[in-house]
Amino acid sequence: MTDTQTELHWQSLVKPAKSFKRKLLQKIDKAFPGRHAHRTNSTISMVRRKRSMALDMVRVKLQAFIFEVQLKRPESNADAMSQLQKFMNAYPHLMLDPEYAEKIITGYNPLVIQEMVCEEFESIRPSKSVANSFFIVNDVGTFTPRHLHDRLHRLLFQITAALGIPSITWLPNRVGQFELDESQLAVRLEPLTWHVSHALVDFIHAFNWNIVIIVTNKLVSGSATLLEEMRNRQSERSAPDHPKYFEFEISHQFEFTGLNATGFTKCIRKNERVLRSCLSPMLNILQEIWKADARVVIFNGDFYDLNALLYIADCVTNSTSHYRHLNELFGERYIWIFTPSTMSSLTVADSQGKHSMDNKVLKESTLFRRIPGMFGLICLNDIERRRSSAELAREIWQNSLIELTSQLTKLYPPEATGQLDSSEPRRMAYFRQILDKLKPEKLCGDSDHLTWQWGRRMFDIMRSLTFTYQQEPVSFLPNGGLNVSTMYVYNSRTSTGQMDWHKVGTWSMSNKWGKQISRLLIDGVTWPGGSNSPPKGRPSKFKVRVVTIKEKPFVIYQAVQ
Repeated sequence: MTDTQTELHWQSLVKPAKSFKRKLLQKIDKAFPGRHAHRTNSTISMVRRKRSMALDMVRVKLQAFIFEVQLKRPESNADAMSQLQKFMNAYPHLMLDPEYAEKIITGYNPLVIQEMVCEEFESIRPSKSVANSFFIVNDVGTFTPRHLHDRLHRLLFQITAALGIPSITWLPNRVGQFELDESQLAVRLEPLTWHVSHALVDFIHAFNWNIVIIVTNKLVSGSATLLEEMRNRQSERSAPDHPKYFEFEISHQFEFTGLNATGFTKCIRKNERVLRSCLSPMLNILQEIWKADARVVIFNGDFYDLNALLYIADCVTNSTSHYRHLNELFGERYIWIFTPSTMSSLTVADSQGKHSMDNKVLKESTLFRRIPGMFGLICLNDIERRRSSAELAREIWQNSLIELTSQLTKLYPPEATGQLDSSEPRRMAYFRQILDKLKPEKLCGDSDHLTWQWGRRMFDIMRSLTFTYQQEPVSFLPNGGLNVSTMYVYNSRTSTGQMDWHKVGTWSMSNKWGKQISRLLIDGVTWPGGSNSPPKGRPSKFKVRVVTIKEKPFVIYQAVQ
């Protein structure tokens, strides 16, 4: 059979005729001996039960690993089975039974990670669903040690990649911090640093702030990547033919060593306002910012860096020390923009600190100076977005399964053309052999099966998918990120006496507007110092005229006598 014939047969099977089920049932019924032309309803039911036993389903699943700090996670996948079965209704010729399952991981150590992965491939039985893809979700809170937790994440992806199992991720509180390369077989649903850089440039473009300073904590993962991506956007947007042409300058980039949880507790006392030597790295950078011309600061750090900055701002208020001039940095002439990494404490799902259920107001996250007019980019992780990310992950997984099955029919064509005839029961047996390849063997405990043979191919299929989800064209970029993404702009206000964060804007990217075209909608902003208009982003220009008095010189030279 030629490839063209196989493709045509496959298309006819993917979209079967209306009479397909009726003809198939008639043919399979004939395959069972001892049946009579006139049968009762009970006999027909018995035949169908035997048919179900003879043509057993191939059971595979998308296994979700939820990194969580709480022991009981709110149910978010109640409609998973309905979604999976609805998708499979279009493929009645495939005896495939897809499943979605979740496991909560609260013990953060390498042995737990390894055990959770490997137990998916133990005691494989026909009645057991075998995982051939993982959905990795991170719902850990602010105070989980990030550097240790990120090491475990990397270990997880190293194990899954070594086994040849592709992964789909939703890590909203690791946006801009946790990058993966192609060798780790992961596609990403959360925004990447690439998306963050586009959002930042769109934001400064909206107010024509064309000179910026970037401050990064070198201990926070992703800082170097952010600088690289911002340089890339600077080069791209300065091209005259770019649809969103914008020239801007990164006048300075400063790095500092931030405080971890222990260092923060030792360095900063809640009831004192003393600038200790442990704050010198950040103080030195603030001194340099004060000397620079730029008035727009992009700050990439973590929860402790944000609070350390607000602590310093508290200390220099009405201060008589030689740092008192730094108080200007927190006034009406300066704009502070915090990255998702810095704002990650506000992305935790179902936070009790929300003032509104629609996430329009997020509670303050500081005990120190409350400053209005600051900005933060946030990737929200509430119940609705967790549900939609899980639905999208299942859609990607099932589309990949169908495409992989299609490719396998071309790699292993049937021995005879008749086997693909929709009325022949042998076709079911042929597809059963094809579908069995979707189930990884006993990977962890069998030296003969160290990796899933088709895992890399399925990962490549995931990255090349193009489909419509919720009326949105969805595909993946070369860097493994989605072509559709959303982040929110929050603005600090102090009208209630607290430093609350109000949603004032939405940044989004969609293929409906064009390839890699993004939009920023922003309104209702509180500006620094309570100003009614945005700062200029650079020092005001002054004109100075120098004049002298016309008079005789004080010194007169004469010849020596």
